[in-house]
Order: sequence, then structure tokens, then C-alpha cells
Amino acid sequence: MEDHTGDQFPPYAKETAPVARRLVSAVKELDESAIRPLLMPDSEADWAIRLFGLGPLVFLLYLHLECDQFVLPRFGRRSQREVVVEIGWVVGEDEAGCAIYDPRRVSTLTVHRREENWRVADSNPAPLDAPISVPQALDALKQVVEEGRGGEAI
Repeated sequence: MEDHTGDQFPPYAKETAPVARRLVSAVKELDESAIRPLLMPDSEADWAIRLFGLGPLVFLLYLHLECDQFVLPRFGRRSQREVVVEIGWVVGEDEAGCAIYDPRRVSTLTVHRREENWRVADSNPAPLDAPISVPQALDALKQVVEEGRGGEAI
């Protein structure tokens, strides 16, 4: 997998960034009608929203932290048709006015290309190079629901 950081993004990052931004903004606004066209049909993300509504997507994107702004700090290309996009939630600014995010509190979107369009196929509440498994995510959800520990990094 290629991994790119910094200001010089390759074409696949430039193509997938708007999709990621639109999805996160739509989820923040709880606008299901804006989310559905951004999802890859019959993907994990598509089935999750069909079966469970917005709840899992909100959780997987760390929206329970209630940060207003987000950045897309890293992109990785797994293949010509699959890119991962990392989402970091802004927790402040440095002296130069650049966004600061907590790298322990990031989520990753998997974006697939279908014909000429990029669509979100999956999300994971972890960095792009260290995704968590479904059992780990279920344990974290249990902590949020039963123990009220939703603000802690996974």
C-alpha cells in the first residue's frame, strides 16, 4: 500500500478527498439522503446504514467526540480501485494557525472506484495503517454504551 502525507497529494487523493469530505459532512448533519449516493452499493457501509441506520457510521467516524472540524491527513492506495482516507478531528490550532488533531482519534474510510465514480465502501475507527477488527470495535461500543467511556481513544 502506498502512503502519502504532506502537501503534495497524488491524483487519487485529490479525487477521493471530496467524497470523504462530503460523507463526513453529511454524517455530521445526519443527512441520510446525502449519504446514500456516496456509498458503494452492497458494500459494508451500505449494508450497515440499511440495517442499522446512521448510528454505526456516526460511531465509526468518532462523531461522538463532537469536534466541529476535521482534516484528511493521510491517504493510501491499496490498488487502482481502492483508496483509504484517514480522518482526523481537529482539537485546536498551533501557533501558525494550522489544525491540530489527536492521531489516536482518527477514522479511516475505504473508498472504491466504480466506473468513473469513487464511493465509500467501509469505515474503521482507527488509523489507515492499523485498522481494528469487528470484535475490537464491538468491545469499544460496549464501553461507550455500558461504561460511558466514549471520549477515550480506542
